[in-house]
Amino acid sequence: MSLMRRMTWIVSAITAAGCGVMPPVQVTSPFSQSEVAPYLQAGSNVLAGQAFLPQVSGRLVTCAGQAVVLMPDLQYYREVVKVIASGRRLDASSLQPAAVGAMRREACDASGSFNFRGLPDGRYIVMTRVVWGDGPVPQGGDMAEIVAVRGQSSVVLSSAQRIGIW
Repeated sequence: MSLMRRMTWIVSAITAAGCGVMPPVQVTSPFSQSEVAPYLQAGSNVLAGQAFLPQVSGRLVTCAGQAVVLMPDLQYYREVVKVIASGRRLDASSLQPAAVGAMRREACDASGSFNFRGLPDGRYIVMTRVVWGDGPVPQGGDMAEIVAVRGQSSVVLSSAQRIGIW
């Protein structure tokens, strides 16, 4: 897959589709190749997780079928997450190609579980969406959490980790 296609694929997986007229937002934080280099290495760690949100009725809704994106916990990627959390559209062309190379994507299975394998040690941001509803304004939203990965690690994203609290 070409780099530009991969960038578009990852950004579309984590960016809510907006129909507003606001222009896309560019990432302005400096990108450091030396900071991201350790995350580009192969590792033997596994991150297993699950994401869900409770409805008012108490029913749990999972991230089933949604993309889960894993990225290094660095200032550059925190800006990406903040742009997405704000509901604005991220300008994929402003992403550094090496930054995209350090992002990984999986999908939530029917139970809302996901796994990332072959990770090097490090701190990561894991992000996904849990949404429901057929109306013009879906309920739920984006979720993210910072997790330290070493060996067999796990993370649960629930209402406590909504991006808005960052």
